[in-house]
Amino acid sequence: MVKPIENFSNIDLVINALQKLRGSLSDKGESDLSKQLYNIRLGLEGENEVARKIDLLELDNYYVLRGVCLKKEKIESEIDFLILTNKICFVIECKKWNANVKVDESGVFRYEGDSKGVESPISQNDDHLRMVRKIKINKKKKLSDWFIDDKDRFIPLVVFANTKFKVDLNEAPKELQEKIIRIADMNNYIEEKYKKSKYRKLSDEELEKWVQTIKDAHVELTDEKIEKYVGKYNQYRTKNPIVNNKNTEDLRNELEKSFHQWRQEELADREKIGKTLIYYKRGSDKMNMILNGLCISPLVTSKKELRDIDNIGPKITEKYGDRILSIIEKYR
Repeated sequence: MVKPIENFSNIDLVINALQKLRGSLSDKGESDLSKQLYNIRLGLEGENEVARKIDLLELDNYYVLRGVCLKKEKIESEIDFLILTNKICFVIECKKWNANVKVDESGVFRYEGDSKGVESPISQNDDHLRMVRKIKINKKKKLSDWFIDDKDRFIPLVVFANTKFKVDLNEAPKELQEKIIRIADMNNYIEEKYKKSKYRKLSDEELEKWVQTIKDAHVELTDEKIEKYVGKYNQYRTKNPIVNNKNTEDLRNELEKSFHQWRQEELADREKIGKTLIYYKRGSDKMNMILNGLCISPLVTSKKELRDIDNIGPKITEKYGDRILSIIEKYR
C-alpha cells in the first residue's frame, strides 16, 4: 500500500529570504543572487518531475520521504527522496542541469565545452547513503538491524530530469553508470530492482517503525541555516533590502486566479484562439508546473526568460507575457 509523498523540505523559506535581498545589492551581488535562484528553480523543477514519476510506481508497500535532512555531529545531508520499501531502500539525488554533461573515464563530471569539473552527484549521493545507514532503530522498538548491516539493501540512484540536455556516460566507469539513470527509465529500474530482491519482506509494522525512525531523525531548517544563505551577500549590500510581506503562496494564488480568468476568456471566444491556455486546466499537472516555475523564478524580467519556464513556451509568452510579468513584478 503506497502512502503519499511526505515533504520535509523548507526550500520556500530560503527562496523568500533570498528574494527579500532584491534591490539591496550591487550589480555583482544581484547577478550572483539571480544565478543562485535560477539554480534553485531548476533543482525544484527536477524534483517535482521526479515526484510525479514516483506517484506512478507499482510496488507492494512503500513510503516516500522528500527533503529529509539528517545530521551526524557537524555533517548534514539533505536527501531529495528516500523510497523505503518493505525489502530495499532507494536513496535518490535528483539533478536538472542546464547544459549537456559528459562523464569521463575517471568519473569526473563536466559541462560540454568546459574543461573544469563540477561537483559529482555520485559522491554527493554516496554521502547521503552513508548518513541514512547510520540512523539506527531505537532499541525499544525491537526491530532487527537487517538494514544496518547489509549495504546491498540500500541503492543509491542519481536521477537526471533533463529533457532538453544529454548526459554522456559512454566513457564513464561501469560502476558509476549503474548509479545514474534518466527520469524516463526510473520507475522501471526501481520496480525491477524490487522484484528481483531476495530479501525478507518487512511486516507493515516493521516498515512503519523504520520510516518513523528516519522521520524522527529529520533536522528542521533553522534561522541560523537560512542566515548562511543570506549572509554571503552581506559583502554586496548597498542599501537596506526591500521589505516584501507578500509570500510565494500569495503570488501563486494570484497567478492561478489570473490563469483561470484568462482560460475562461478563451473558452468564451473559442473560435479565435489556438492551442494556448485552454488546455491548461486548473489543478492539472501542466498548470501546476507553470505555477511552480513562475513562483520560484524571481529573476524572470523579460519575455525571453519567461519562455524558458517549463510549459510556458512562445505561444503563452506572446499572448500573456506582459500580464504575467506585471503580476510577478509586485512580488520582487
